[in-house]
Formats: sequence, C-alpha cells, structure tokens
Amino acid sequence: MGFRPKKRTQSVIMPEDSEWYGLEVELVPMDFGMWLELTNSGADGLSMLDVIHSVEKMSHSLISWNLEDPDSGEPVPIDQATIMKQDKDMLMALTGRWVNATTGVSDPLPETSSDTAPLPEVFLPTEDLSPLPGSSDVPV
Repeated sequence: MGFRPKKRTQSVIMPEDSEWYGLEVELVPMDFGMWLELTNSGADGLSMLDVIHSVEKMSHSLISWNLEDPDSGEPVPIDQATIMKQDKDMLMALTGRWVNATTGVSDPLPETSSDTAPLPEVFLPTEDLSPLPGSSDVPV
C-alpha cells in the first residue's frame, strides 16, 4: 500500500493596501518544476514571454475566485480566454502573490507599536563564583 498525499489548495488573498483588496483566489499549489521555471529568472527584469508564461501558469492553476464583472456583478468565469482579458496589473499582482506564497516570501510584519522609548534597565543580583575544586588562586 502506497502513500497517497491529500489534495491541497493554495489561497491567495489580496492585502488591504492593494487596489484589489478583497479578491480571494484558490489555486492548485505550484509543483516543483513550475516553481523552478517561474523563479529561475528572478523577480525583476522578466521578459514579456516570462510574464506571459507566469500568468498562464497561474491561470491554469486557478480553481476559484470571487471576482465579479464590474458592470453586471456576475461571477467572472475562470476559463483561459476570460482570465487573459482581465486587468493586467491585477493579474500581475495576483501571480506575484502566488509565487511569493509558494516560495515562502511573506508580507512585512505589521508595526506593533509606535513607542520607541527604551525598555527600563533591569539589574539582576549577582554574586562572586566560588573557585573550582582543586584550583589555586596562583596563576600558572
């Protein structure tokens, strides 16, 4: 009897500071070969073919999303032709977040406090250590 891994999905949720805040997407997790292809060129300086390839890979992995047509309010289908007609900046942001989620690059942590005052200094009581048994106070 062999090991059968569970089918997984990967969620991508656009952050509050994004123009597409509220968009939630479920994708098939990226396999290792696809990850190598998409991360091999690096994040900056991608050719147009690399960009197209990345968005196509993301769109083939798309399971569901909550995207609605801005005019009708109807759900936008997830077929290849419809996906490729969506806003380029949205698709690039979504693809970038998908790659980052796969590679483990997380968003910056929120700033938890604006208080920059130093912590109070704490003094711990100390005592002189006793000499080790068999040692002398005379340097060798």
